[in-house]
Amino acid sequence: AERRRGAADPAVGDGGMKISHHDYEHVSVLTVSGDYTADDTEQFARVLTERRAAGVRHVIVDCENLEFVDSAGLESWL
Repeated sequence: AERRRGAADPAVGDGGMKISHHDYEHVSVLTVSGDYTADDTEQFARVLTERRAAGVRHVIVDCENLEFVDSAGLESWL
């Protein structure tokens, strides 16, 4: 599978979340690290919208380096 690499902007806000992505044809792996809180949900949604606009059909969220997620963060994933 062809791999296209990319990185989203670093986190903005108090939550301290960082997100990057790696695209493999129609699949994007989003790597989320730090703390994911209500302050970060808009950034996460923006990255998803950008990936879909780039032709991604499937998303995998890698939470290995995620230290904390609050209830608003969990809700945004549903």
